[in-house]
Amino acid sequence: MLPGKQYTPADYVAMALRWKWVILVPGLIGAYAALVVSSRLPDTFESDMLIQVVPQRIPSSFVQSTVTMRTVDRLSALTEQIMSPTELQRLITDMNLYPTERERLPLQDVVDYMRLQAIKIEPVINRRTGDADSFYIRFSYTDRATARRV
Repeated sequence: MLPGKQYTPADYVAMALRWKWVILVPGLIGAYAALVVSSRLPDTFESDMLIQVVPQRIPSSFVQSTVTMRTVDRLSALTEQIMSPTELQRLITDMNLYPTERERLPLQDVVDYMRLQAIKIEPVINRRTGDADSFYIRFSYTDRATARRV
């Protein structure tokens, strides 16, 4: 490319034709590598559930509330309860999750893997209030039916 020269679309086409193998070969190699890698990855299925915390709608002057926590605190408490090691450990043993990993790793490592890799908790922000009043729990697993049951 020369400084100050105005290139036309025909010039760009001529450059692309001149360098077609430099463009085409890496593209084909990259596409083939992506095909090989994607065919060797295990299938992963994701199930999700929306949990919504509905605040009290009747004024407390009519009916005294039995729950004294704010909505954000209730969401936090639910998240901690769901992600607790004992709850996840019970879920792993009851649903027979990760059988090969449980044979070669301690159960606490399998629980940590599940907590960090397989479960994602995503709060949903209410547009009117700006607070999170619900959240999604997403679970990924290699078996479709098991992911749905969990």
